[in-house]
Amino acid sequence: MEQIYKSKMQAIGYDQNVCDIFVNWEDVKDELLIPERKKGSGNGTIHVFLGTADEELRREFPLYYASVQNETDATNGAIEIKHYFLSSNIISMLGYVCQYNHEHHYDIAPQVEDILDFIAQSTATDGMFSTKSLFKLSTGSTKLRPYFKQFESNGVFTKIIRKILLPNSAYKISLYKNDNNEYAAFWLIGFDDISDFEADSSSEYFTNMDKSKPMCHQIIYYGAPGTGKSHKIKAQLERVPKENIFRTTFHPDSDYSTFVGAYKPTKSERPLYGLFGKETVRLRDEVDLSEEIITYKFIPQAFLNAYMQAYRKPNENVYLIIEEINRGNCAQIFGDLFQLLDRDENGVSEYTIKADADLKAYLKEELGEDNLGIKDGELCLPANLYIYATMNTSDQSLFPIDSAFKRRWDWEYEPIKYKNTDWVIDIDGTEYRWSDFQKEVNKHILKDTGSEDKMMGDYFINPPTKVISFNLFRNKILFYLWNDVCKDGDADIFPMDTDFSFSKLYDEDCKQLIISMMDKLGLKPIDKDELGNYDDTSEGDDDLPSTIRYSINGEETDENGKVWRKGALVKRAVEIYCDNHQQETAAQIRDTWRAANFIIPHIVETDEDREKRIKDSRDPKAAERSKEIRLSNNESLHVSTQVGDGKNRKGFSDFLSIIQSKPEWGINIQEL
Repeated sequence: MEQIYKSKMQAIGYDQNVCDIFVNWEDVKDELLIPERKKGSGNGTIHVFLGTADEELRREFPLYYASVQNETDATNGAIEIKHYFLSSNIISMLGYVCQYNHEHHYDIAPQVEDILDFIAQSTATDGMFSTKSLFKLSTGSTKLRPYFKQFESNGVFTKIIRKILLPNSAYKISLYKNDNNEYAAFWLIGFDDISDFEADSSSEYFTNMDKSKPMCHQIIYYGAPGTGKSHKIKAQLERVPKENIFRTTFHPDSDYSTFVGAYKPTKSERPLYGLFGKETVRLRDEVDLSEEIITYKFIPQAFLNAYMQAYRKPNENVYLIIEEINRGNCAQIFGDLFQLLDRDENGVSEYTIKADADLKAYLKEELGEDNLGIKDGELCLPANLYIYATMNTSDQSLFPIDSAFKRRWDWEYEPIKYKNTDWVIDIDGTEYRWSDFQKEVNKHILKDTGSEDKMMGDYFINPPTKVISFNLFRNKILFYLWNDVCKDGDADIFPMDTDFSFSKLYDEDCKQLIISMMDKLGLKPIDKDELGNYDDTSEGDDDLPSTIRYSINGEETDENGKVWRKGALVKRAVEIYCDNHQQETAAQIRDTWRAANFIIPHIVETDEDREKRIKDSRDPKAAERSKEIRLSNNESLHVSTQVGDGKNRKGFSDFLSIIQSKPEWGINIQEL
């Protein structure tokens, strides 16, 4: 790293440079998902993958590596690291954050205020803020993987650094130690095209940020397993002709040829010649006979098929969908196509690449000599070609996506919504609500592991009849929790018997064992009589004339394919607002909705508001008068179900009127 930063570390006693973990911006291969990359949540496992310096770290910590290699718990022997960040670097980056959020119409004020408050209340040492984490090895793959993990919850990394990283930012890190063998890491946050981030600067990058390349042509939808990422893409493309949608799924054996195309053996036919090979063999009606042979032919794959379709139909949008993008080696699969992902303000590739001879010949044959798809032997993505991808955050360890690749995509986080409230888990006649189980287990996972990555999404399991059978529950849900979540004793979900093992879930008395597990989680069986009405999200919905139908942001039915009822429509409106304002807290969202003066009582509540209302109410069903929404920051909001009952006939019409008066909320309700 630069000498000036080495001097700063020496000044505070860390005079021995161990190694540069990331010395070049483009070396960064992080698994740190941040706002805009991890849009809206800013949560998840707070860790940074250190694969670039793996060999150097092995040499520095040989005993720890050897211990974990011998299957010792990775927590034993983990090394404490102190991290240092320049205060001037933070202030400099804050300017870019403000500019970026302003251009994207995000409310940055609360975030800036929190950061400035933190700086004002914290003590800087030689112009640097510090925090702590562990250097820890992960044993979740076939080889040991080094990370910085478990950053202090109230430290500068958690409270500030993750908030000032942008989609195209990266970092440099250098590791030092002192005479007491205490370790410290020095960080520099910035971009690959700017070298000086020590002081607040008015870089050309900052002045030209309004010309930043749009990334909406390439989007990665990500979140916990079962959050509906593929479903979201499918819903967006409902009205797109099928011939304009091309799909592929990445996996460990995927490569350039299976993504783009290559020559492959294929069956063909040729005329059947006579004994001496001079004349073809014919039947009496003078029809030539033929024989099957194996020949080689260029076979296009998903990318090339989408690419050609986009040039064939320049006035229509074409979509390439990549499922499970991080289950394959993106660098290997995309190859030089990576260069094409840089788009200009019109959505066209800024940089073209040379097509190899085979690809060039094939495109000329398919698109014609004069087609722009292969002009002057160069490939270029057109503006009408969109690439969407999905990624499970729990699968990040398969093939880490490097930072340079990440920054060429827009990232949209798909949160867990706990919306399948009418699904049940049937334990041999004893039934529990799936959403209650899902919510309670996810709390344990988040609390005990500090990670959202392994939480269960709404569609982690998708029973056709909304009933999760006993065997399905054991074989899919509990098997996942036992093997992927609790294998290292991370989450306290299963019974605590010392001799407990997964096989006991299949003993004769297993039902009682699972019921005791449910009791431990605080879950109670439900009465079958209440199931039929549980999905009714609004009292008084039946007074809505059957001839009146509504759509909300183009959605004509709810997630179950049913016509919108009043309560469900109000709840969906609040969900859309929350999705559009993911940087706001539950209290901020509540205050905004209350300020609109809806007639609907307690239209939006925080947890505290709801508890107080129930405590002060004489209504025996007070607890049922709202439905919960889970925010991406893990807070909860509660939406009123009293939208149009006999005492509140005008509540729904008043709601529609106010929503129409607030286009800035991003909610569009139309009568069909």
